[in-house]
Amino acid sequence: MCAQSAEDYFEKIESLAEDGNAAAQCGLGTMYINGTFVDKDEDKAMEWFLRASGQGSAEAASKLGIAYYCGIGTEIDYGEAFRWFSLASDRGHGPSDIYLAWMYANGQGTQRNAAGAMFHLFRALEAADSGDVSTQTHLGHIYMMENDVFGRDVEKASCYLTLAALQEDPDAQYSLGTLYADGSWERHSIHKARMWLGRAVSNGCKEAEHALATLGHRTPATPRL
Repeated sequence: MCAQSAEDYFEKIESLAEDGNAAAQCGLGTMYINGTFVDKDEDKAMEWFLRASGQGSAEAASKLGIAYYCGIGTEIDYGEAFRWFSLASDRGHGPSDIYLAWMYANGQGTQRNAAGAMFHLFRALEAADSGDVSTQTHLGHIYMMENDVFGRDVEKASCYLTLAALQEDPDAQYSLGTLYADGSWERHSIHKARMWLGRAVSNGCKEAEHALATLGHRTPATPRL
C-alpha cells in the first residue's frame, strides 16, 4: 500500500470511528497498538477499544483482555483480563473462551477450576468446529502447551492449526510450519515446514520470514496463547 493510500485508509477508518462505528473503533485501536499507518500509541489504543466495547464489540472486549493479560498499555492485571474476556465470551467470542479456559486452568484472575476450564474449552471447540478461524488457531496453540488440565496434544494442535492454515490464517501457518520443523515430532517434515512458513510469509507474517531463513538451524518456537 503506497504512502498516500495508507494515509487515506487511516483517515477513512478514523472518520468512521469518530462517527461511532464500533468495528472501525476496534480497528483504529488495533492500528494504534501495532503502529500501523500511525505512530504507536497504546493509550489511544485502549481508549478506542473501550469505546468500541461500550458499543457491544466482542473483539474490542477481547483486546482489552489481552492488554491486561500481557501488560500492553496498562499494568498486568489478571483480574481485569478475566473480566474482559468473560464479557467477550458472553458476546460469543470464541478465542476469549480459550483465554478463560487457560486462566481457570492456571488460577489466573480467578480460582483454579478444572470444570470452568473445560466448560470454556468445549465452548471454544464448538466455535472452532463451526469454522471460526481465529478460534481454530488459538486451540492449536493451547494444545501445544503443557498444562495439567488439558494435557499437551500435538496431534490435536496440528489438526486445528491445519484447519485455520488452509483458510490462509498466517499465525496458524507459521505455527504449523514450526511444528513440522520440530525434529522431536514423529510427523517432522522439513518440506512441509518450508511450505507452511512460505505461505505465512506470503500472508505478511514477519516472524515466519526469520523462521524460514533459519529452518533446520533453530529450536521450535514457543506457541502463543
